[in-house]
Amino acid sequence: MRPFLAWIAIGTLGVLSTLVGYTQVLGGIEGRKGSPFSADVVQESTKTLGYGNPIQHKTRWKLFRDVEGRTRGEFSEGKQFQVRIIDSVGKVMIVLDPKTRTATINHFDAPPQHPSTLDDQAEEQVPGMKQERLEDRDIQGFRVSGFRYSQPLNTGQQGHGKVTIVIETWYSQDLKATLLTTQEDSQSGRSLIRLTNIRRGDPDPQLFRIPSDYTLKEVSSQQ
Repeated sequence: MRPFLAWIAIGTLGVLSTLVGYTQVLGGIEGRKGSPFSADVVQESTKTLGYGNPIQHKTRWKLFRDVEGRTRGEFSEGKQFQVRIIDSVGKVMIVLDPKTRTATINHFDAPPQHPSTLDDQAEEQVPGMKQERLEDRDIQGFRVSGFRYSQPLNTGQQGHGKVTIVIETWYSQDLKATLLTTQEDSQSGRSLIRLTNIRRGDPDPQLFRIPSDYTLKEVSSQQ
């Protein structure tokens, strides 16, 4: 299942965490060679309570991808700060903790498989979901193609009944990245993840390396 479709599985759980959004974005762009860039990622969610007051949550983090398809994400929330590097060339995911100066290295066997064209993406079907191709538009100076996915869910909760989740994704074939993903339903409210301040070009190679003074911790892919 593609990362943005994973929202279907967690859409009724409420506000998405920074880490969930982070995983969705990195899970969709790593391993894509030839389109290096840097960007800021904005994650927003709004949920209206029963008495009408909205709860809003907004986070920002940084994203980098080099010409070989390696990705780096830097996110913080409160006092927590973490860096995650996905190296599809070396087949490792590295979690850097600046506070403890440790690097946790997770090995994986094969690089991720992504649809290479919009036709491939259109062929990806999830049982019970309606899929609709949207008219192309421009986001951040990039031409993007959109898909809308909708699925009714029976929440089984008194007073809610059936809820229809609607997800829209906007993908740039030029940048090889999804620039905007939104989810909306009557129970969980509205959530979005979008890329802003996009800067093309290869980031500093040091961003994808483990600092020399970090302690290394190897984790087996079978753990």
